[in-house]
Amino acid sequence: MVWKPKERELTKEEAVVQAKKEYAPFWLGMRPLFVAARSAAGQLPQLFPLDDKFKKENWLILFCDPFSFEGNTSLIFFQEWKKRYSDLGIQFIIIFSTTIALEKDAKKAMDTVFLKYYSNIPVVYDFDQSFMELFEVQQGSRFVLFSEGKLFFSRHEKQPLASWYGVIEKEVQAFLRKQDSGLALLPEYRITESVVQSQKVSTLSSALFKSKNGTWKRDGKFIDHPDCVEVHENGSTITFKSKATCLAIVVRVIGKSGMAPRGLVEVDGRSVFDRYGDRDLQFDDSGNSFFQVAQAGLLRLAKELPAQEHEVVLTFPTAGSAPFIIYRILEGSSAG
Repeated sequence: MVWKPKERELTKEEAVVQAKKEYAPFWLGMRPLFVAARSAAGQLPQLFPLDDKFKKENWLILFCDPFSFEGNTSLIFFQEWKKRYSDLGIQFIIIFSTTIALEKDAKKAMDTVFLKYYSNIPVVYDFDQSFMELFEVQQGSRFVLFSEGKLFFSRHEKQPLASWYGVIEKEVQAFLRKQDSGLALLPEYRITESVVQSQKVSTLSSALFKSKNGTWKRDGKFIDHPDCVEVHENGSTITFKSKATCLAIVVRVIGKSGMAPRGLVEVDGRSVFDRYGDRDLQFDDSGNSFFQVAQAGLLRLAKELPAQEHEVVLTFPTAGSAPFIIYRILEGSSAG
């Protein structure tokens, strides 16, 4: 047995310096302010501040999965609230976690998800789901407001309605008016589209297409992974049956051709009618409904479809020269 000298226990200051260095790759747009860490194996994580800035300012934090209907909607509200309240003394942070296997390099993972749409808000990649465990976010979204290191409110909803976001914003305004009772503020923000609640999330793996019920079919060249498929052949198709009224797809570019991958969308043998097209669905001069993959994320394809079973066909005409990955197809319903 070889004798080894006992390692010196770190001082509090040394532990903070080490934690900042260790967690820095998982914070985009800001140095680490806090961590959710376990003091011993098997214990629940606790919040440990790393920077005095956290104890001196006000922080509205969103916890979500950006690849879900609920997380996608929460990000829209959060972006708007930042425009409204960041000049009134509230700082904003997004903490995201997902079961989708992103790049092991945290910065690349966060750039992929957020760079295009949310680059003006600091983002934390909860790679080990310690924050989600600490704040009990198993599904849906949670909004938390800290003021000078103390919790002011924490609100969670698995499948939020539009009115729930109004309640959150009223609490933010109540906090601001607690500091300035005469503060003039805008009415609660409302979105014109319906809030969508998730009904079913299908992970695109080979097992999905081996089901005996025939709900899912595909044709063309695909490369299978445990939690996704790569599409590599022009004209490849995925066909499935769905009773959902809202549809979305989670995708990521993998090719380096510079061409944005494209997917045609048909419901019941025809292009999606304009009134049923969601925000990420486009229409060409021939009336074809399609989506384009700019980088990565959740693309909203259809909304408020008639409540009946539909056959959905996705065709990928450019996948040979512009391959991409499909992680999930989401089915949901409008919740008002």
